[in-house]
Amino acid sequence: MKSQQRHELRTNELADRLGKSLERIRPHLRQIGAAAAILVVVVGTLLMVWRYQTARRERAWTDYFQAYALRDGQALQEVALLHDGQTAALWARQAAGDVQLATGAGELFVDRRQAEVKLREAEDNFLAVEQGAGQHPLLQRRAQYGLAQVYESLADLERAREYYLRVADAEPQTALGRAAARRAEELGHDSLQRWYAWFERQEPPEPDPQADVLPQVPDDLDTLPMGPDLPVPGGVPSPPLGDLPDFGPPEQPGEEPQGGLELPEMIELPDVTVPEDGDQPEDGPAAPVDEEADDPQEPDDPQEAADEATGEPEAQDGGEEADAADEDGAEVEDARGESLSLDPPETTSESP
Repeated sequence: MKSQQRHELRTNELADRLGKSLERIRPHLRQIGAAAAILVVVVGTLLMVWRYQTARRERAWTDYFQAYALRDGQALQEVALLHDGQTAALWARQAAGDVQLATGAGELFVDRRQAEVKLREAEDNFLAVEQGAGQHPLLQRRAQYGLAQVYESLADLERAREYYLRVADAEPQTALGRAAARRAEELGHDSLQRWYAWFERQEPPEPDPQADVLPQVPDDLDTLPMGPDLPVPGGVPSPPLGDLPDFGPPEQPGEEPQGGLELPEMIELPDVTVPEDGDQPEDGPAAPVDEEADDPQEPDDPQEAADEATGEPEAQDGGEEADAADEDGAEVEDARGESLSLDPPETTSESP
């Protein structure tokens, strides 16, 4: 009973405190509602801005990868200008500078003026990347390495060694830093400096404007022969173009077709008679002929001749045939005329 009363007292105290708090807040409800609305608006705005920036970054990277796949310096330059301020724009400038550097270095052996134009464009892109890539050290080192290569191509060896050393000092443990240190050391040799001084004075011959012009294509390609015009073994020439023979049937029965191929005359072979089995060639000696073997004996009785032809012996009376077999042993004449004895073999007492 006492515990229930204590519970009711605590519940009343909590209700009294809530009521007093509501009474205190009631005059400021409008200000609290306005603050909550402002907070919702701010959060929604920040969320929209974040989504917009994310979509913009995604679009910039997509454009960069598409232009990079083409390896087109002009397309990369347009991506850098379109998405200025994005990280993808810096990478686009770096890739554009690489393409321009490769093109300019190749043009040094063909057209020095065009080469210098490309190298200066690469220099501008690398400088922009070096200044804007403060938060991306790797990208900044790549831009500095590209500047060193540009100045080396322009025979400005002092500035080239300066940028090579910057990369080597900033990245001493990386492959890029070791390559920059090795190249800076090579540019300090007198032999290489003399070679660049000589190369700078050279003037390549002007390109021939007709060098890139394709040869004139013949205009009679529609009249090419259907096959090669090669001689056929046997002396039969190939038919000239446009004069093919007509292999159709003759217009009238019995009339030979006109035109066509003239075949060479047939060569008549000598008539050679192949000897048959048992015959001798005409030129060789004649083999002796056995007249007796070729002339079979005629039986006296016609019945025997019929029996010999069928391979069956003449039927005899059963009683006489049995008596002859019991007394003297039966002998049967085979088809070849030989008699076979039907008597059993004699047995001997001697052991083998």
